[in-house]
Amino acid sequence: RAVLERIVPQSHPIRRLRAALNPTVVEVHLQRYQTEEWPLRQTDADQVFRLYVVQTIFGYEYERDLMMDVHVNMAFRWFYGFGISEDLYESRALSEFRNAIGHRLFISIGNALLAEADSVIDEVRPRRRTRARAR
Repeated sequence: RAVLERIVPQSHPIRRLRAALNPTVVEVHLQRYQTEEWPLRQTDADQVFRLYVVQTIFGYEYERDLMMDVHVNMAFRWFYGFGISEDLYESRALSEFRNAIGHRLFISIGNALLAEADSVIDEVRPRRRTRARAR
């Protein structure tokens, strides 16, 4: 993880997004649901919701496409707290987690995180490139 800390430039917008997210939001929302049968550790839940935030902000329609990009994008790996050689979730793990806690709670927590990220979303979201028109 220290390698990724050096790779991701200090000026990269994903750093501002990570700084905008309060790490206790997920913990506070989920603490009453955690039991011995809980499907994920707290760090896993945080990572899943970070995946949701990026999926929403960057407009990934399919979790499979998101996870393919996370495999190769070092800034995304740093944002989620994954190491360079660390195994990532399979895309179906995200939907399994969402099903385990319930769609309503998942959306509630995701929206709380997006509200926190609101101040930096425009900086982070990729700009659409327009083609120059031939004259």
